[in-house]
Amino acid sequence: MTDSQQKNRRNLIIPLLVWGAVVTLIRALGLLRSVSWLYDNTTVITAMLLLYVPVMASIVRRTPITFWPVARKQLLLDVKWFLITTAVVFPAAFFVNHFYQELRGLRFSLPEAVSVTMWGTVVLNQLLLVAFPEEFFFRGYLQEVFEKVFPAKRLYFGARLGCGSVVVSLLFAVSHSLIFWQWWHAFIFFPAMVFAWLKQKTNTIWAPTLFHATCNVFAYWVALHYR
Repeated sequence: MTDSQQKNRRNLIIPLLVWGAVVTLIRALGLLRSVSWLYDNTTVITAMLLLYVPVMASIVRRTPITFWPVARKQLLLDVKWFLITTAVVFPAAFFVNHFYQELRGLRFSLPEAVSVTMWGTVVLNQLLLVAFPEEFFFRGYLQEVFEKVFPAKRLYFGARLGCGSVVVSLLFAVSHSLIFWQWWHAFIFFPAMVFAWLKQKTNTIWAPTLFHATCNVFAYWVALHYR
């Protein structure tokens, strides 16, 4: 192991402490139901923690944030890979989900009343308050550090994906269960690996953010249409 890699491994301590602190604070928010204004604004406060805490840590350590460029060419590249990934993943996801719901005894049905305004609110909430903050924290802040410590040695569909991305995807799944346990949280690891692949493919968080939001909106659509 080189001196640089040893230094990077020591540098994991701060990001892991930041991760633990953020998860603990978000968990605490869920427990403070008696404080109505905190409980009512849990989503917004969670988003702020996921954004501001890593920014503060980066400022203190004088580490530049480079994973959200806004150049037109880069944004178009992110949209391209988001669309390609969506076209590959979601047809299969739709059919697998359909058969799974059938096994559970649920049937596809149209909801009684769904408005464009409601769907617009869902999309914006998932994009701005859930997907973007989570991708900023996990794929942007954590994954960049872990990939430096555990550099990828192989290409997977044109992107270098290593142990660092696997570890961060596991942390992403575990975080959900630490905050609010559900048996299916273990399966979050798999879409998280797709988010990680998109981050490595584009070197930004825009494509994984778009795909993450799409996954969440799809989950909401499933909840409305299978009963």
